[in-house]
Amino acid sequence: MKKIVILLTAILGVAFVAVAFNKAVEKEIEKVVLTDTYFEFVGAPGEEGDPSKWEATNDASGCSGQDRACKIQVKSSFLQEMDGETHINTDMLPELPTALSPDGVNLVPSPNAAGTSPTQPIVPNQIYNQD
Repeated sequence: MKKIVILLTAILGVAFVAVAFNKAVEKEIEKVVLTDTYFEFVGAPGEEGDPSKWEATNDASGCSGQDRACKIQVKSSFLQEMDGETHINTDMLPELPTALSPDGVNLVPSPNAAGTSPTQPIVPNQIYNQD
């Protein structure tokens, strides 16, 4: 009888470890993004600095104007891929730098955030605003 209890305990222990291992493997895996990616602003006025309000897009065409945020190209070192989608890595960039638009009404991505320095998240000359 003792042997049966020990055997059942061992089987349950192995089953528990197997289930726990499978859950760990199923956890979201972050992948490194190797290419700079365009993001389009999908938020409301005032949310321009929130990285979650920018969605990756394959559309590389610019926008015309200066007064509202539209599109930016973010350097790959500030990105991550999760579940097959590219996102701004909020560990690296918790908030996008913004500035007041020329008309003084809205926020737009800060021109100082674009450049060749590794600390600048936006590719040079890749900030597009709209009217």
